[in-house]
Amino acid sequence: MPRKYVRRIDARRYKAYTEDALEECLRAIESKVLTQRKAAAQFNIPRRTLINRIKARKDRKKVGGPGFPPIFNDEEELHFCDCVERMGQYGFPLSELDLRMKIKLVKKVGQYVVFMFEGEIFPGVITKISGKGPTISAMQRSLKNWKWPKPKDEIMYKWADVLGGINVPKKVGRREFYSIPELDYLWTV
Repeated sequence: MPRKYVRRIDARRYKAYTEDALEECLRAIESKVLTQRKAAAQFNIPRRTLINRIKARKDRKKVGGPGFPPIFNDEEELHFCDCVERMGQYGFPLSELDLRMKIKLVKKVGQYVVFMFEGEIFPGVITKISGKGPTISAMQRSLKNWKWPKPKDEIMYKWADVLGGINVPKKVGRREFYSIPELDYLWTV
């Protein structure tokens, strides 16, 4: 008996086909040479298997594989990792919260962000983006929570002042007060 047992194709009733035959069958279906039913009969592969594999191929092309879609492309990810490593070498290691906020930062209108203004940290939402930087509508502190000021407090900032992205603020109660869990560690009231 050989050390690595090689199964005969007809030794069992399920998966009585090779991967090469499956690939050839899928190529025939994608190039519209055969329909799914005819290909299943001709290659002796269950039709449900073909449907599942075709769906998996489409999903893989659309998303790039299983799991969440990537935030960075490969080049951006290498650059980001290099920056994080350098910051650690210079004595400024990033915490998990810092990393999450930087990764969530998407430079688009409607993105909720945290930014620095006169040495203090504030949350806000990007309302406009120009060549110089974003215009951010800022929230103001109200004891334990945050609220939108009246009139709106919109100022143009530099991208260097924007610390990172945050989740949408959660409304607290019936009034216009909001909770921002990412900033709870700053104040203990």
